[in-house]
This record gives sequence, C-alpha cells and structure tokens, in this order.
Amino acid sequence: MATKGPLKKLYDRGPVWLQNAMVSGYGWQRHRQRYGGNWHDWVCYFAESERWSTKAFEAYQLRRLRQLVAHSMEYVPHFRDSYRAQGIVAEEITNVKQLPFLEKDTLRVELDRCIATRWPRKQLIEAHTSGSTGTPLTHFMQIDDFRERMALLERQRRWAGVQEGDRVVSFGGSLIIPRGKASGTLWRFNLPGRQMVVSSYHLTPENIPRIVDRMARFRPKFLEGYPSALYVVARWMEENGHPTTLQPQTILTTAETLHDYQRHTIEKVFCVHVHNYYGSSESAPLITECEEGSLHINPESGIFEFLRPDASDATPGEPAEMIVTSFATRAMPLIRYRIRDAAILDTDELCACGRHMPRVKSIIGRMDDMLYTRDRGWVGRLSQAVKVFPGSIREAQIIQYDIDSIIIRLVPDPELFEESHLEPLYEDLRNRLGNVVKLQIEYVSQIERGPNNKFKYVICALPAEEKQRLQLQTHPESVC
Repeated sequence: MATKGPLKKLYDRGPVWLQNAMVSGYGWQRHRQRYGGNWHDWVCYFAESERWSTKAFEAYQLRRLRQLVAHSMEYVPHFRDSYRAQGIVAEEITNVKQLPFLEKDTLRVELDRCIATRWPRKQLIEAHTSGSTGTPLTHFMQIDDFRERMALLERQRRWAGVQEGDRVVSFGGSLIIPRGKASGTLWRFNLPGRQMVVSSYHLTPENIPRIVDRMARFRPKFLEGYPSALYVVARWMEENGHPTTLQPQTILTTAETLHDYQRHTIEKVFCVHVHNYYGSSESAPLITECEEGSLHINPESGIFEFLRPDASDATPGEPAEMIVTSFATRAMPLIRYRIRDAAILDTDELCACGRHMPRVKSIIGRMDDMLYTRDRGWVGRLSQAVKVFPGSIREAQIIQYDIDSIIIRLVPDPELFEESHLEPLYEDLRNRLGNVVKLQIEYVSQIERGPNNKFKYVICALPAEEKQRLQLQTHPESVC
C-alpha cells in the first residue's frame, strides 16, 4: 500500500469498501510483479536444485559469486573503485573471504554509488528496511532478481504445505487502519490474493474477539506474519476458546525472532507446525524451515558466513555474526554484507529430509520487544516505524520504562538531519501506538551495544511486576 502522497490520503479518508478495493488493487499489482516473467522457470529450477550434492552447491555458489563480482565491477561505482584498488579479478576469486566487508553505513551514505547503472532507476523496485539494529536503509532490486527470490520463497511455502490460491490470514506491518478508525473493522481484504490482512497494531483484549471471529468465518488454509502478533492472538484463544472453523493447515512466521515460548503457544493452540524462515528487506540470502523442522541455508540464494568478533569462523553451537552475500542483488549488490544479525550454526549432520543444505540451529537476531499502551495493548514489530526516516538518522532505538511514556533515542547525522524529519515519525508511531502514550525524543551520539556488537531496536524495560500484571511473558534472550 502507498505510505504517503495522494493515494495514502485517498485511502485514509475513504470508506472500508474503497480501502478493500485499493488493497486488492495493490495485491493484484504485487502478484504480477512477483509471479510474472521468469518466476515459473526459477520455481522448476529450484525444485531440482534442492536435491543437489554439497559439491554441486559449492560449484554453483562460486560461479554465481564470480558473476556478481564481475557485474558489480562493471556497473556499480562503489565496487568498481573499491575492488580495482585492491586488485580483485572476478574470474580469479576462489573464496568469498578474498573480498572486503560491506558495511551498512556505506549503503546509507553512498547510496547512489552502490546502485547499478545498468538499468534506469525508475525500472527498479524500491524497498525500505529498519534493520534489526535500527539503521534505516533504502534498497533497490531488479525485477528478474526479485522473481528469483520469490521463487525460493515459493519453495519454502511448498515445504510448509501451502498451495497456490490457498486462503491466508496475514499479520504484518502495513498501516491498513487509518488513525481514529480503530472502532470499525480491523482487517482488509486482498480479493485476488484470497488474503485477509489484519492490523498488528490493534490487538487489544477488546479487539481480538472480533478479529478471531472474522478469521473463523474466513476459514484460512494458513496463517502468516509476525510471531509477536500471532502469539498474542493464540494466547487469547488459549484463554478464551478456539473457534472450530478456524483450523489452518500450517503457519509461516518471519520478520522477527520466533521465540520458543511463542512457537509452543501458537502450535499448541492451532495444532499445526510453525514454519519459520529468515530473510530481509535488503534481500539477504534465505534460511528456510523444511518439513522436518530444520532451518536450512538456501545455497542457491547466496553465501552465509558465521564469524566470531575477531572475524574467525565460528563453530557449530556458538553465537556468531552472519555475513551475507546475496546473488539476486544485481541492482544493489550485497557482497560480504554485515547485516548485523546473529545465529547459531548447527552441526553438519545430514537432515532427515535428505537435503544437503547446511543447517542453522537458531536465529538470534531481530530481538525486538513488544511495548504496551493503554489504548492498543501489546504492540510488536515497531521497527517498521523507522522506515519513514530519510538517511539523516544513523541509528534509532525505542525504549519503554513506564506504561505512559516511550523514549525514542536517535543518533542524527549532523550534516543531514533536520527537525522536520521527525514529523513522519510522530505520525507513524501514533498510528501504531495510539494517542495516549507520551513520546519523548532523546538525541545521543551513540547507542549502547550488547553481545555480538548488537543493540535491540525496541526494548520493553517495564518493571517485572508490571509485566507480570499485564501478563507478558518475556523470553530470556530478549533481555539486554
């Protein structure tokens, strides 16, 4: 959906039927964008490649790496200058470690120099990300690369038992409910996609019964979305009853860390397996969950490195920083990109599914908390809010110490930042958090890091007794 401009104003002011029509129109447009062109060819290709041997995967990765480096040196000014200065020759590369790291700040500050000149800018797909560390970024993708990535995600959906055309209820970060209209329906419909889209920012005890009732009448084949939102709904159903007609066949989660307590509750309530997967708005390579419950690195999507703080290779079982190289990023290459997410590598024992894809034991990045407001209840995935920033904010963090106020810490770029840049932030946070809670801005020179040089974008620092009173279960990993 449009997030600004005339279309956004039309959507916010329009009746529900018009909003459903606009959501459906956007869904139809995205469907053509995702599943046209070479998408089906890639789906067939990846259906075969998933059974490759380890050596076949390694040969494929080296070939794609050399192609990406050669392309980057020809069409992307940043890589052309950097790699040539270091004497890098694409066809002589034998290991990704021969290349330098790519930092988030490089993409933020040198955005134009990091975009390929091969295609007109207007032909590229623009995406935005807050990043699990709170550094907002803009990213561009070429349409064929985008469809290649969508084909890999289609494989993940098929592993989970999802078929094309299945009805779905989605809990995401789109602001589908205009401010001041939360008393009405809290969902919208994408008719071409057979999709019911639910607002993740209105999951109060008063609203959830209506949402669950409408989900039950919609009868989805599967659910998808943020673990925090699905968990809140599942917990309410556990305490208040489960409609007999709401029996999805599978559930897919992404965009946040899926904690064990969330998985346990969601699976217990819906009596189905939760399939988790890892990706990013920047189009990092993928980690997807197979039928046997293993998180598999998708070697066709790119190269993952798992490193200790000293840049040496981590061993299975220890927390490690993930360095990613993504093959489907020719418009804005990610080569040895420090995405600042962390994971624990699994052993090299072959999974029961029989695929020779490396496994990850757990993903420990994206440790967003949920915040509580008196008029919205528990709200998750607030890292979406920082997407409204231009490149003038280096980092951001949202902290809640008491129930009536929230602190937004900002590290502004002294040369780019202007006070007017805060206006879209206030508007966005009000849409997500409601009008009761007080928002306070704090400017800082840096944000304190935790383990693995990471900091959490959202921190719920309410007193333990307050959390207990509000019935929030906090996972140990989410405490800084």
